[in-house]
Amino acid sequence: MKTTLKTILTSLAIAAGLSIPAVRAADNDLFASINGGPGNGAGFVYQYTPAGTQSTFLSGLNRPRGLAFGSGGNIFMATNTNTAGVNNATIVQVAPDGTITTFATGFGANNFLEALAFDSAGNLFANSSNLSDPDNVFGTVFKITPDGAVTTFGSVLGQGFGLAIDSSDNVFAASGSTDRTIYRFTPAGVRTVFVGPSAFATNQVPIGLIFDSSGNLVVTAVDGFAGTGEILKFAPDTTKTVFATGLGGGPRGMAYDSDGNLFVAEVPPTTAGDILKFSPSGTRSTFASGLGSSSGNGGAEYLAIKAAPCGCVGPQGPAGPPGATGATGPAGPPGPGLVSGATLLMKQGSAAPAGFTKLGTTDFQYKDLAGKSQKVVLDVYQKP
Repeated sequence: MKTTLKTILTSLAIAAGLSIPAVRAADNDLFASINGGPGNGAGFVYQYTPAGTQSTFLSGLNRPRGLAFGSGGNIFMATNTNTAGVNNATIVQVAPDGTITTFATGFGANNFLEALAFDSAGNLFANSSNLSDPDNVFGTVFKITPDGAVTTFGSVLGQGFGLAIDSSDNVFAASGSTDRTIYRFTPAGVRTVFVGPSAFATNQVPIGLIFDSSGNLVVTAVDGFAGTGEILKFAPDTTKTVFATGLGGGPRGMAYDSDGNLFVAEVPPTTAGDILKFSPSGTRSTFASGLGSSSGNGGAEYLAIKAAPCGCVGPQGPAGPPGATGATGPAGPPGPGLVSGATLLMKQGSAAPAGFTKLGTTDFQYKDLAGKSQKVVLDVYQKP
């Protein structure tokens, strides 16, 4: 009997507890991980068009959390499987056509993965919580190289939640529980306190993290005792402003679209979850509601938006490997601009595209066709 590729992929997906999506990952669509309910296999990833039309991208998931799009348009997702009381975490990769593969394992028993974020070199970072001792929960930040190798990058003193990376590849990690701190790690892993408990109201815990187009760190903060949430902004010098108040008890992950609208996932403990939308001026609306179960932390957890190519000219391609005569091959053609949310990386010296403002430059590392590490300086633009 002839076995088709589709049959093989479907069998692998079923074995992994996932389902082949009925829709493709489309440019500018919003993706949301939904906890669903208790037990393995209760989670979803929902997909939303910019107009708010909902469809199911994945189902049958085990406690899905962080979502992040790679440079090739693949979506990376953290999942957590509980077997006989022990949590085992996995990061899976889903191609735009629905092909599902395991990207990384080996996070150690009882490390529960939360947020994901990529640096400029294509390394994926994950914030997590060690649940071995419920009375002494601490967090670990893992670094996963493009080939899936997992290493411990740093630690936080409380329950690990949100994660965000700035234009200089500094890693910011939210630490909950009684720690109530956001830590900053240099690319080398040196940890300092960005803001501590004094930056938050009594009992308020930082959860979701994301950078806006001005370089401010945007934070969802939750007071579990009062059942309230806020969205805070911290400037690079840690000056705090309040962007929104009066949110439900469980605001978590966030995502910006190319127009500067902010989407916020909410997972209240006693009602179904929702996704809020805030305009750049702060006008609030409900983008989606009734998500997950009506109780038990079943709503929306983390968000990601698949950015559309900007059509701009990107950096020059790398030189080809030496030919038979030893001569160096010609440089590759310019590629498309590298876009992540409202951030654009372009070849240094390129003209600013319409609607974007130059913030500075950044080093971008890659391997050429001969496998040699190379570095190019790129201009960094952002859309207000």
